[in-house]
Parts: sequence; C-alpha cells; structure tokens
Amino acid sequence: MSQDAEAKRTHAPPPEYVVQWLLPVVAAVLGVVALVSGEVAAGVVLLAGSIGVGYWLSRRARAAEDERARWERSLVCRGCTAVFPREDAVAA
Repeated sequence: MSQDAEAKRTHAPPPEYVVQWLLPVVAAVLGVVALVSGEVAAGVVLLAGSIGVGYWLSRRARAAEDERARWERSLVCRGCTAVFPREDAVAA
C-alpha cells in the first residue's frame, strides 16, 4: 500500500452522524399514553428513558459536529502528513 493511500485514509473526513429521533419520540408518546391511562410507573420510566436517550443522542450529534468542524479547520502537511490547526499555519 502506498504512503499516499495510507495518508488519505488516515486524514479522511469524519463520518457524518445522523440522529435517529424515532426511538425517543415513540418512547415519550408511549410514556404519555401510559400516564394518561393510569400506569404512572411505566409512564415515568418511559418518559425518563426517552429524555435520557434524547440527551445522549444530542450529545453524540454535537460531538460529531465538533469533530467535523475541527477536521475542516485543519491542514495536512503534504511532506510529513502532520495535521495542523489552520490558525497555526504560516503563509509561505
């Protein structure tokens, strides 16, 4: 394998993260239905779980966005394949 191919794989953009909101929304709806129908314990568990999963998904999406933004701001040296932040780059 050539060094160029290895560098392309190493410095490839991070994958985009697509948040799947279906699970927490369905759990929240089921939680509300359970609360209305008198199943308080199940409703509270479903609502708390949906809030927790929604928070976790939003944190993962934010981390993926931050990683992608950091990748877009970085520059790769073609001589040594080191990665530098754009702010540290010196115009030659």
